[in-house]
Amino acid sequence: MGDYQFLQAMSTTSPRKLPVVNLDGKAYFFDLRLSQLRKVDEPHKFIDLSPGEREDFFEALLFLELTHRFRGNPSSRAKEREST
Repeated sequence: MGDYQFLQAMSTTSPRKLPVVNLDGKAYFFDLRLSQLRKVDEPHKFIDLSPGEREDFFEALLFLELTHRFRGNPSSRAKEREST
């Protein structure tokens, strides 16, 4: 698998949106449930991910979500500290 970059984080509101990944200059939805990357402009075209690739993408997505959450909302860090 080539270099990839998440372009859009996973949505936490309804309806939930799949995260978007840039892979070799093309945009794909990352579908964890199906273990697939689906082209944004042609969703019927997809790449099946091996279990190892699926875990790599999932870990990168979790890292992105945590980074985005703490950068975007500094008060969440203060609330987290207060609760401990």
